[in-house]
Amino acid sequence: MAAGPTTTTATPRPIAPLFLLGLAGFLSQFDVTALTVALPSIRTSLQLDSAGGAWVIDTYSLAFAAALFPAGYLADGRGRRRVLLSGLVVFGLASIACAVSTSGGWLCVARAVQGVGAALLTCATLALIASIYSRRDDRLWAFGWIGTIVGVAMLVGPAGGGALAERFGWPAIFWINPPICAALFAGCWLCLDEQTGERISRAGAGNVLLAVVAMVGIVWSLLEGPHRGWGSALIIAPAAVAILLLLVLKLQLSRLAAHEYVRPAFVSVCALAALLSIGYWATLVYLPLACSRWFGLDPASTGVLMLGATAPMLLLPRCGAPLAQRLGLGTLFACGLTAVVLGDALLWHTSAEPHLPEMLVGMLLAGSGTGLINAQLSGAFVGLAPPDWAGMASAMGITLRQLGYAVGIALLGAMEDVVAPRLAGSFAAAGFAAAIGVFIALRMRDEQHDSRRAAPA
Repeated sequence: MAAGPTTTTATPRPIAPLFLLGLAGFLSQFDVTALTVALPSIRTSLQLDSAGGAWVIDTYSLAFAAALFPAGYLADGRGRRRVLLSGLVVFGLASIACAVSTSGGWLCVARAVQGVGAALLTCATLALIASIYSRRDDRLWAFGWIGTIVGVAMLVGPAGGGALAERFGWPAIFWINPPICAALFAGCWLCLDEQTGERISRAGAGNVLLAVVAMVGIVWSLLEGPHRGWGSALIIAPAAVAILLLLVLKLQLSRLAAHEYVRPAFVSVCALAALLSIGYWATLVYLPLACSRWFGLDPASTGVLMLGATAPMLLLPRCGAPLAQRLGLGTLFACGLTAVVLGDALLWHTSAEPHLPEMLVGMLLAGSGTGLINAQLSGAFVGLAPPDWAGMASAMGITLRQLGYAVGIALLGAMEDVVAPRLAGSFAAAGFAAAIGVFIALRMRDEQHDSRRAAPA
């Protein structure tokens, strides 16, 4: 009797780890977007000037960027669940310190510790997803849902943060974190198994530290220059050290390029990630200030209006992949950044004659352009890097985004103080950065076309 056909049953995908890890990503992203809406209230409550408000954001970003590579090293070598649990403890305790802050300095220190906790969370979360969902299809499914959950945080962060700040005051944005961290700690302790991997190479960590120190010098000069005087030694010396460190970093990258570890398209994507952080992400910090100054909106109303800039981040990322296949990465990046330029230009024009519909269209354009290309930029970091450098390239992409975000906030803050008190200079600088990105993306497209022509039949 012939045996019947054998059937294979697909292993069910575990849901509980996805929910827990997605909630961890939601937590860190919600905190960032909610804080931008509450920033005007924080500046008023703690009597901070524009530089002080920018430092509240930048200390988090710089600490996050500096801690990413050490966090990844610990997650692979010491245990990913252990690092995730440690990140929840650090993030929760730092949130309490933020909530009880009575001065700008105290808040900045607490935000830096919070950034370290976020780095531990991010690296452990990504590593756990990759190990729990080991099959390619399962991993793509898991990352797709994680991206959607983070997109929801982008959507509800401004509105939720504005409502919390309006109802209970700005510390409520931080007080909401510890209970969530405690619940996540218990869930991860019970539902997740320990996972370890090969220790990642520490090669390149020195270059990251070099870049972070250089960015600290640039951020310091941009934020403190308007107040201390651009000719002050306290401004010139950090700027000179930053330039020197960046030159050393360029030499290091040139050596890697000589060994074909760094491809031209990969370098272009690195630049585009940093410029997009200035052209879009940094403007999210200054949009609530614009809503308050131009229209007198309270935090709750500002949070609702900010949906114009953040809702496309949930709705459009899935459209980027088919467009990238049809148009090519260079063309897609150029189109997306062009929309960001147009959006920033409308925001700049609105600063002269405040008009709410015009501002909303500008926010929609900038958010739509970013929503189309943001996920593809992340994928390009891994896709354009050599296979052995996939993990390092992913960490480098996150680091460059954070450094670009920190420098963008400092740059836009300096333009606010020096050029135009109505934020016209800030949005002009953001649009100029995005325009440079359009030029780089077009060059990237041309290089890809030339490489296809030169390829043998």
